[in-house]
Amino acid sequence: MFNVISPKSVVRSGATLLFLGVLAAAFTPARSSAVPFVSSGTQRTKTLIDAGWRFRPLDSTSTNPIPDEAGASYDDSSWRTVQLPHDYVVENKFSPDADSDHGFLPTNVAWYRKHIHVPSVAPGAHLWLEFDGVYRDSKVWLNGTLLGEHQSGYTSFYYDVTDTAKPGADNVIAVRVDPSKTEGWFYEGGGIYRHVWLTTVPPIHVGHWGTFVTSTVEGLSNGTASSASILDQTDIVNETSSPETATVETDIIDGTGAKVASGTTDVNLGPGLTPAVPIKLSVTNPHLWSPDSPNMYSAETTVLVGNKVVDSYDTPFGIRDIKVDPNLGLLVNGLHVKIQGTCNHQDVAGIGIGVPDNMLAWRVSKLKAFGCNGYRMSHNPPAVELLDDCDQQGLLVLDENRHFGTTYIKKSDLNTPYNDLTDLKDMVLRDRNHPSIYAWSMGNEEVALEGTPHGYEILKAMRDTTKSIDPSRPVTIVNVSWRPDLDFTHDLDIISLNYNSWRYDTVHKANPALPIESSEFATSYSTRGIYANDAKNAYVAAYDTEAPSWGSVIHEAWAAIASREWFMGGFIWTGFDYRGEPTPYKWPAINSGFGVMDTCGFAKDNYYYLKANWVAPTTPVVHILPHWNWAGREGQPIKVWVYSNGDEVELTVNGVSQGRQKVPQYGHAEWTIPYAPGSLTAVGYKDGKPFGSDKVETAGAPAALKLRSDITKLNANGEDVSPIEITVVDAKGRTCPTADNNVVFTVSGPGVVAGVGNGNPSSHEPDFASQRMAFNGKCMVLVRATTNGGKIVLHAKADGLPEATITIRSH
Repeated sequence: MFNVISPKSVVRSGATLLFLGVLAAAFTPARSSAVPFVSSGTQRTKTLIDAGWRFRPLDSTSTNPIPDEAGASYDDSSWRTVQLPHDYVVENKFSPDADSDHGFLPTNVAWYRKHIHVPSVAPGAHLWLEFDGVYRDSKVWLNGTLLGEHQSGYTSFYYDVTDTAKPGADNVIAVRVDPSKTEGWFYEGGGIYRHVWLTTVPPIHVGHWGTFVTSTVEGLSNGTASSASILDQTDIVNETSSPETATVETDIIDGTGAKVASGTTDVNLGPGLTPAVPIKLSVTNPHLWSPDSPNMYSAETTVLVGNKVVDSYDTPFGIRDIKVDPNLGLLVNGLHVKIQGTCNHQDVAGIGIGVPDNMLAWRVSKLKAFGCNGYRMSHNPPAVELLDDCDQQGLLVLDENRHFGTTYIKKSDLNTPYNDLTDLKDMVLRDRNHPSIYAWSMGNEEVALEGTPHGYEILKAMRDTTKSIDPSRPVTIVNVSWRPDLDFTHDLDIISLNYNSWRYDTVHKANPALPIESSEFATSYSTRGIYANDAKNAYVAAYDTEAPSWGSVIHEAWAAIASREWFMGGFIWTGFDYRGEPTPYKWPAINSGFGVMDTCGFAKDNYYYLKANWVAPTTPVVHILPHWNWAGREGQPIKVWVYSNGDEVELTVNGVSQGRQKVPQYGHAEWTIPYAPGSLTAVGYKDGKPFGSDKVETAGAPAALKLRSDITKLNANGEDVSPIEITVVDAKGRTCPTADNNVVFTVSGPGVVAGVGNGNPSSHEPDFASQRMAFNGKCMVLVRATTNGGKIVLHAKADGLPEATITIRSH
């Protein structure tokens, strides 16, 4: 099986990398690759250039070969200044005539421009312009020279601009973005929505995404190992015209900063690429990576010529042993682990797909909080920072390729040749050092090609390409129409099924040598705080009762997975609601209702069902639904559910016990109660002893706003945001569960409002605004730090309610 390996975090960190984070950095626009090597002490530098971009929506009508906006002398002084990451489509107005799958938001072409000074430095070095992600079909110019076009909105790319940049002068980067041709059937946004970097590398350097660190553990017992063998393979590039002899050194650094292993090798470098220079190392008593203990290491690679350091490169990775077994499921460091995962798209309320790094980490922490241990990147390679967060917080990742076969395949052209697998290669090369990734997915639901000879040939080419770059991990593809006579999983390592829970045993019997996982399970619709279906407003009751025929409700889907020990586990569709693909209703709905959290990250009731089944059994979970504000329904029956991981639950209504009920395995306790204002209290019991409780009360009229945030400290980098939750409460501080007050926001100090949201799937209020109506008692505002540190105060005001404030600090 697979002794799966360990990871890296692209060329973003490093022992001697300089993260300058300023616009004017010392970059080397070298002359050409035919420059003789001179040891000059040039260091690799990597500078973030997210700030100060000029932005203008709509395309130029110019017919010049070089559009006016691409020219170095074009006057962009009237354009708006924006900070990356940036999604401009989220700022457009909703329209019933726009594409429903993309959230009824129109898409349009836009331009970005940035002026940057590039000083002269030592000769022979190379300058790269790196884009982590642009959605989509980007064309990039530097000083009026077209560098190239990149169609994919999900893969990272770069240009060597050594011969195009002008040292000692103003340089102009121009980017044309066209998101009108979509790649998916969900909201995809538009813009330069991930980071942009300027990187200098010395004439002899580690190649782009040029390291691959793998590990094999020995003496595995009870989740620990006595030692680990490390193989560090490094691509070295010699940009000079003459051969050189270099020494490559690798130090393994543990999480405390201590050096735990070191190795070295000499290598003869001809001009060009010398691939996979190997160094073998050994670590005694390694701290293994797992979802519960996400221990990280770093491989610090140093390249020397003539005893002088010419390049340094840092590769974060983890040491762990992962096996997939048809009878035992997933084994992490020899221990059985059931994947309790979620699928997720990229967008966030208020800011769309332009998600800052600290918000990516926040989203991962929201998933971990209810026992989630897995993240399927649905359906595309993510921001590398998201993989970093999964490494550091402990989520098992199914990393997924966007386009099946070609770099960009149109669904209408199923005979497109598959001789360009650039996007797939780039995903695997960029991501293969991350310990969180346990498997690669070649694509999602390629229904038209499943089982066809052409589809099978494409799949084999993709599998072989992936294995050639990373032989350490399993390869799979996500199926939705599996049946024995139309199998799309030949010669793969894992069968990944979307839904089809009624076929689990049939598939297992027909494929006894292949492990099986659920790449998507459950499609339970729900709207936060709603307890009756409302087609007019496109709301679905939050009880776990509504699902399409091709899916199932959560408790049934999870029972099918949890009850089969041989089953690897699965990923619920989805962790968060997402824009687009509105289901089961269309307009006025503008986002899906599948999430266990809404688009703001506010928990729905299903969140607590999963928490009761996913957290450690020693952690009490008791949750009552619905709320208890039903004016006008006095005496009418109300269905009351309680989710708990206790054995039994006792429900008390206004002090009167309704008796205890057993909690069925993978189920819930349920009562029907005539409504009377007051309170409901549920007490869980395990082994006859109290085990957690919950209480809901009838709230009074809105009297105040309550503000809280999980992030109260920001970096003054112009990017970090704080998601601030606003709750409408009564005079006793109880949540008003049906409140819809309009809340207006202002900021004092070094911060700005970045966006707003409320989780209402049918709200057509703008996200790029300074006010938002509460939806069922809650809304959210995102406050972004500027580049000046200090005290940021958010002021929130609603008619008839006193102003509320919260203080955020940036530094």
